[in-house]
Amino acid sequence: MKILYIEDNNINRMIFETLLSPRADIACAENGPAGLEMAAKDCYEMIVIDLNLNDPKMDGFDVLKSLRENGYCQKCSSSKLFALTSYAGDEWEKKCIEAGFDGYFNKPLDPNIILENYNGN
Repeated sequence: MKILYIEDNNINRMIFETLLSPRADIACAENGPAGLEMAAKDCYEMIVIDLNLNDPKMDGFDVLKSLRENGYCQKCSSSKLFALTSYAGDEWEKKCIEAGFDGYFNKPLDPNIILENYNGN
């Protein structure tokens, strides 16, 4: 399984990669533009996008919108797009699903939940 993780925090990227790399091929991007560039070059089974990317021009919702509008989802139709955030609550999950994410994960990350969601397609 190939996963692209778009996250601005170095420590969170390192933790994600450490937890999941034994079971998946992980690529990490440090911001939205880098993630979009990587997605333009390759297809991933799953893209996990942090909602708060510390960039006033592009948050996780903007990345999702760009992926959907720029044809990534048509090119890589089996790819699943997930939000990852420390924001908790049903209203955030609803907001993510309504925006077009395929699913929603809370921090701290549980790698088993990510793998279950992938396997549950």
